[in-house]
Amino acid sequence: MKLKFFFLISLIILTVPAQAELTLEAVVDQIQQKYNATNTLEANFTQTAYNNALNQTQTAQGILYIKKPGMMRWDYISPEKQSFILNDRIFWWYTPQNKQVIKKEAKSAFDSNLPLAFISGIGRLSQDFNIKFAAEQHPQGSYVLSLIPKKPQVNLNKMLLKVNDEQFDIQAVIMYDFYENVTTIKFDKHKINTPIDTARFHFEVPPGVRVVE
Repeated sequence: MKLKFFFLISLIILTVPAQAELTLEAVVDQIQQKYNATNTLEANFTQTAYNNALNQTQTAQGILYIKKPGMMRWDYISPEKQSFILNDRIFWWYTPQNKQVIKKEAKSAFDSNLPLAFISGIGRLSQDFNIKFAAEQHPQGSYVLSLIPKKPQVNLNKMLLKVNDEQFDIQAVIMYDFYENVTTIKFDKHKINTPIDTARFHFEVPPGVRVVE
């Protein structure tokens, strides 16, 4: 599981005011403005990961929580429970079925500093990505943006961002790596700027669980 995917997604799950006939620049600007104004986020997600070499697809579901600055939690509910937690620059990966938790400094746990810039609130889409509409004709009810990192990123070649063309909810993020593996994460039931207890981002190692550092 590519950990950087989780952070790349966390940056841009936003809702912007409805507008008609927006240009590419206006869409990007609205997404960035809303991100800057978003302090907390909760959303359901469905993740589908396609492994090109094995020709296999795996699907998972769960709930994402974000609280600025620098706190994030992905709770996977199915097919098996696991949690990815970032708090105070410490990363935890807890797998209850294995009775194990991996603990790392955030910077050493991920493939690039780009996601951490966004989660810290200092990243900008237009500064870090080359952006264009993914196709001349948009899917009905949606815009799809193509985002290519301006600086090479490990295991990330391109990212597609699909947004609703009325409310501009983020419907899906699709990521491609250099080996033609594809990870798609779809979001729904967004809750923006509703209170999230900081305790949700604190992890206590349960009795009997092995810590790997």
